[in-house]
Amino acid sequence: MKNKTIFIIIFSFFGFLIFSSLSSFSQEYEQNEKRFFDNWRININGGLNLFYGDIQQYKFLPYEDDFRYAYGISLHKQISPVISFGGQLINGKLHGTRINEATYTGVNFDSKIFEYNFNSTINFSNLFGGFNEYRKFYVYGLAGIGFSNWETEVKDYVTGEVLRKSGFVGSGPNKRTTEIVIPVGIGFKFNLSNSIGINFQHTTHGVNSDRLDATVNGRKYDYYNYTSLGLSYNFNSLNISLGNPDKRQAKYQERIEKEARRDMSAYQDKAKLDKRKADRRDLEDNKREQREQYKKIKSERKSSYQGQTPKAVEYDIVSIASYSSSKTKNSRDNIGIARIDMDAPPVQKETIIDEGKFIITGNKPSTSNITYNSNQATITPQTEFIQQAQIPETGVVFRVQIMAKYQKRINIQQLANSYNINETIAEEYINGYYKYTAGLFYNYNNAVDYKNVLKNKRISGAFIIAYKNGVRVPLNTVR
Repeated sequence: MKNKTIFIIIFSFFGFLIFSSLSSFSQEYEQNEKRFFDNWRININGGLNLFYGDIQQYKFLPYEDDFRYAYGISLHKQISPVISFGGQLINGKLHGTRINEATYTGVNFDSKIFEYNFNSTINFSNLFGGFNEYRKFYVYGLAGIGFSNWETEVKDYVTGEVLRKSGFVGSGPNKRTTEIVIPVGIGFKFNLSNSIGINFQHTTHGVNSDRLDATVNGRKYDYYNYTSLGLSYNFNSLNISLGNPDKRQAKYQERIEKEARRDMSAYQDKAKLDKRKADRRDLEDNKREQREQYKKIKSERKSSYQGQTPKAVEYDIVSIASYSSSKTKNSRDNIGIARIDMDAPPVQKETIIDEGKFIITGNKPSTSNITYNSNQATITPQTEFIQQAQIPETGVVFRVQIMAKYQKRINIQQLANSYNINETIAEEYINGYYKYTAGLFYNYNNAVDYKNVLKNKRISGAFIIAYKNGVRVPLNTVR
């Protein structure tokens, strides 16, 4: 309970200092608005560890043989002239001795320890003495929380025999015993320049365990002191300013101008981007207006044609371009002349409609003109047709799909000419896609050969499709 109370008091105190510093120095620090990567500080340090716990000779004074070396690295972000936040890594060793000086018997221990913590520093000089950009020397406090792990061996002081161990649950730092650690300390820093500084720091690291020395006896918590000397480097620091005031002012002015140029460049880039967006919106609006105008014209034309829809007839795409008929018997020739009964009512135009009985190739005509001359009528198709491909109503056949277009038809004659395709090209409309296929094979291997022929003609996306009983089906269902 006592340790929890101390813990609460320490962190409450540092919380009060943080709040006070942020409110006190917000106006002073506002003039030096910083980017995120400004005012980072890296510190490399080394020094001595001293253990305090169950295995120690004196209550407060160190035993001459108990000092061990340690080293560490820390990284901090200075968020105001008073507060910084960061993390620290410490690696080192610990040693403790407890002997009967009369009989010269007892025990000692050796420990390998690794610590990583998150901490905050408070610049007491700026907090209580006010922010001074010319200050070279200042005092600071440190407090944080982290984790410490270790491996410890307790030995007989005389024989060196290992009596017990702690933390040996595996190999490597991650397999050691790990407990919460709370570092608290004080430091002194001297700035050699605007970027370089040296510091002397003393921290006490309280461990939430009594097993750091592998001995549970008396003390509830073990702890160790780390006293170090470090070298710091400040990145883009404005927290301190040293040297000639004129040079310092010139450097500060240069930085302000550089930031102004950067802001102006960003503003110009944003203006260009906004202009491109505005131009794009205008273009889209124009296209939208054109589409609306086209729909309006189309709707007006459609309304004007209502009641004038020509007669529809069923047709066979094979013979639509040339046939003739008589009053008593239908017959066909090759000159496109139809003989008709003159007693029938005159018809000036008939619309040709595909009822979906065939897979049609080529460009489907919308109308055919019929011209009457005496007892004959000449039928002139508006568009030339290619031979259609009929799918058997029974059995399995294969075709090779050449390409597909969503909501867009392709001129089949141009497609055949572009790739030198001699086979009939068929068009299907499925779920919004116009799909174009060629060939008709009853044997799958023949379809594979033809697919390879098309690929050699630069149609790399060609693939085989299947029909069963006149219906297109997945290929894997018929193989």
